[in-house]
This record gives sequence, structure tokens and C-alpha cells, in this order.
Amino acid sequence: MERTALRIVVLLVASSAAAVFANAVRPRIPWVIKPDESTNPKENPKLFDEVRVTPEKFRNYIATGTATIIDARKPEEFAEGHVAGAINIPSTMKEQYIGTVFSRLPPDSLIVIYCGGGKCEASAEVFEFLIGAKFKKENLRIFEDGWEWIGKQTDIPIMHGAE
Repeated sequence: MERTALRIVVLLVASSAAAVFANAVRPRIPWVIKPDESTNPKENPKLFDEVRVTPEKFRNYIATGTATIIDARKPEEFAEGHVAGAINIPSTMKEQYIGTVFSRLPPDSLIVIYCGGGKCEASAEVFEFLIGAKFKKENLRIFEDGWEWIGKQTDIPIMHGAE
């Protein structure tokens, strides 16, 4: 019986301490995402509509070379095949690629990000990361159809390997 009472007291003290801590830091923690204020296009439908690229536009950017292309997939997926000239910035390791971001991405040019396609979140994560790295959202775009669509095209140049 004593052991059970001790466990109850410990749980009450621990939960009270957690509540005090949460209340102390709460003003700095956004408890609710405000979609219209988010810089993640998957959370902000209005922003997503502004930055989404259609397959036709994507094809045009590739054909004219008017955009820098970022592949947000994992390095091993990138090596299996990617748009020729694309820069790999994996969403899962984006912080490790900050040197690549500043040395290879022109900050004032158009940048189009793609990932696996469909419900893939990687392109939105890299988009948000680049906003945090002081790139202008007006220069960033997302090609949501991603590799799922690109890999089936015959007129888009594809490369294999790490570069």
C-alpha cells in the first residue's frame, strides 16, 4: 500500500512540475498553427496556390533553363535518377546542406523544388527551410507532382548518380 501511495505522489508532483513548465514557456510555443501565417505551403492553402507549379510550367522551366531545380528527396533516391542539373537538398538533412544552399542557389532567381510526388512533404519542408535561410518566397515554387510524374516523361533530361 505504501508503495502505491508513493507512486501516486511522485506522479502528482511530476505532472504538476510539467504543468508549471508548460505554462511558463507557453507564450513562446505556438500551440495552434495559423494556416494563413505558416510559411509551409502544405499548411497554408493560400500560399500553396501561389507557389504551385503545373506540369506545363515545370516542363517550360526545364526547357528554357529559367529556374534552379531542387530535388528534396533522399540522396539514394536522387542518385537513382533526377532532373539533369538539379541540386539535391534532402528534406531530412537540410541543415547539413546549408553550405550548398548558400554556394549553389542564386538568392534572387526562381527556384523550383520537387520531391517524390503525391502526398510527399519534403518539398514543402525545403521550401520552409529556404524561407528561414532568407530566400524570398516570391522566388520559390513547388512542383507537387514531383518525381512520380517526372520519371514517366520522355522529354525531360534525367541523370543518374550523386551529381
